[in-house]
Amino acid sequence: MNQKIKVAIIGVGNIAESHIQGYLKNPDVELYAFCDIREERLQQMGEKYGITRLYTDKDVMLAELPEIDAVSVCTWNSAHAPCTIAALKAGKNVLCEKPMATSAAEAREMLAAAKESGKLLMIGFVRRYGNDCTILKDFVDNGYFGDIYYTKATYLRRNGSPGGWFGDKNFSAGGPLIDLGVHVTDLLHPGQPQARLCLRRDFPQARRPPRAEGQEGLCGFFLQGRGQRYLQRRGPRLRDDSL
Repeated sequence: MNQKIKVAIIGVGNIAESHIQGYLKNPDVELYAFCDIREERLQQMGEKYGITRLYTDKDVMLAELPEIDAVSVCTWNSAHAPCTIAALKAGKNVLCEKPMATSAAEAREMLAAAKESGKLLMIGFVRRYGNDCTILKDFVDNGYFGDIYYTKATYLRRNGSPGGWFGDKNFSAGGPLIDLGVHVTDLLHPGQPQARLCLRRDFPQARRPPRAEGQEGLCGFFLQGRGQRYLQRRGPRLRDDSL
């Protein structure tokens, strides 16, 4: 390419690092501007990557830098829709982090803005490009499974939590399903029948159980909620649905 693609980042938190590293490795891209409402973090990231075009207001950035070609939206979930729509309306192509939005209504507004602007809108479902998913898709495309009429997927994070705003629904709009579950539900969809039903189960409370005599293998905790309680341990899982 004779002219590099000028890319701006809206939201320069942890996930933005992955976007930035990808852009830096692409010889056809120029990392052009950063925007974040946290001024201290903004300055820190600007110094780290040598970016001098720094903004705390996305609308000001989009207005003052019409030469921007594309935008990565790396904010918390509740800001995905407004930031994406603003960038599309300003004539920018957008790569938005997952989940796409906090509701179907917001997602439709984003899609409408993309169609109206004629610009590209892509959601960061990176699992589509994993080697495992490439192999699975090859099986599907070559008819190895025959006609697929039912699919089921799970996603397990055995320990750890992102913390921060992920635990605040005002910003995250949900828990593990909207954070991790979107990856597997996305993988079930392309080229397959439209989903008609989606079920989920939340376990809002968790506490460590008292260690009973002889229970040397215990390493988990009780998950209390929706009438079920699970005890995780090294070895077979104990389950009690009668509670």
